[in-house]
Amino acid sequence: MTWHCWTALAVLVVFAAGVGGMKGRKRPPALLTVQTPTGVPQSQLLRAVTFESQRSDDRVTEIEHRSRTSPVSPSCYNHTFVASPLPGTRSSTAYILAHADDIERRPAFVLKKAGAEYNDLKRGIRAGDTVLKEKLAYDLDKDHWAGVPETTLCTVHVVVDECSCPTPIFGSVQKFVTAASPFASPLLSFHYKVESVHRIGLLDIRLMNLDRHPGNLLASADGALTPIDHGFVLPVWYQLADVELCWTSWPQAQVPFSTATRTYMTSLRPMDDVTDMAVQGLAFDSIITYLLGSTLIQTVLNAGDAIVLQDLGEYLRRPDPDTHSQLEVAIADAAGNMADADDTFRSCTTIDDATCRQQLDLLLSNFRDRVIVDFQMAGAEPEFVRVH
Repeated sequence: MTWHCWTALAVLVVFAAGVGGMKGRKRPPALLTVQTPTGVPQSQLLRAVTFESQRSDDRVTEIEHRSRTSPVSPSCYNHTFVASPLPGTRSSTAYILAHADDIERRPAFVLKKAGAEYNDLKRGIRAGDTVLKEKLAYDLDKDHWAGVPETTLCTVHVVVDECSCPTPIFGSVQKFVTAASPFASPLLSFHYKVESVHRIGLLDIRLMNLDRHPGNLLASADGALTPIDHGFVLPVWYQLADVELCWTSWPQAQVPFSTATRTYMTSLRPMDDVTDMAVQGLAFDSIITYLLGSTLIQTVLNAGDAIVLQDLGEYLRRPDPDTHSQLEVAIADAAGNMADADDTFRSCTTIDDATCRQQLDLLLSNFRDRVIVDFQMAGAEPEFVRVH
């Protein structure tokens, strides 16, 4: 093949890659303008935000640097793994790892490469953050209550094929879980344990999960579920349009919470988690999301036993793409009663700052008051606000 042919071929490859990238990337939606029940326009607080234009390289470097100061699983040290692409994912983004000295090549871990999610980002998620979110979901699942598999951040050395040399890859490394089914079928939802659905559902609400679908719930033969794929949790607090919760329509979501579940949830101290989340690199506007989700659950569960998981799920979800959820309206209303809340929180980097803490406490207090009002309106039609 002459050099002219090689040049033409290279041009075609580059053009095809560019077109493919354009097709896979979503355009940021128009600015949202909301009129809250208090009459305060919240165009700045409930705006449609994506971080697709942000380069993830620097963010990945920062997260990797911070991970070196955190406890790392011994499994990441002095081991070489043989990697095979994780089914259902693009090549070079996620792998199933087996120990190189295991001749049976039994799956041991799932590796997700940092910064590989660029074209798949959801609104409110920063490029490069998904592997950090994977680890935080495990950290915040206190006492392994919802069953998030053990997850850490580290650099592992992998061999992609038998002829290649070990390559260092930084990302989230999660313990591989063997399940009877690689997904939770909605047709079999009646078979799943009530307590398992409740625990996962409440974790999703605490983390404001944008991506809970049947494909990231592993089902065991006895009806227990294992939640995986938490890269799209903890979005920024002013962009919660894409909350996705597949369990909202399941029969288990209509069953009242057990006493044990209520005791566990109300005993959590979310403010105690803030420092560690910040040290690991989570942005302050995502930490606020975690505190809002925790406040919602604890406020409702402390008020009585009439509210079920389905009620909470519907509170978070939009009834249609053009209608804000009750959660979004409640947050906008809570922030609308504060002067310059958006600008204040954008300048915050630590909860130790007196002004930031004062504003945060006020936001959570206002939000708690609004939640109490919303859930006392039993039997009334939901008060949704249309996007203008």
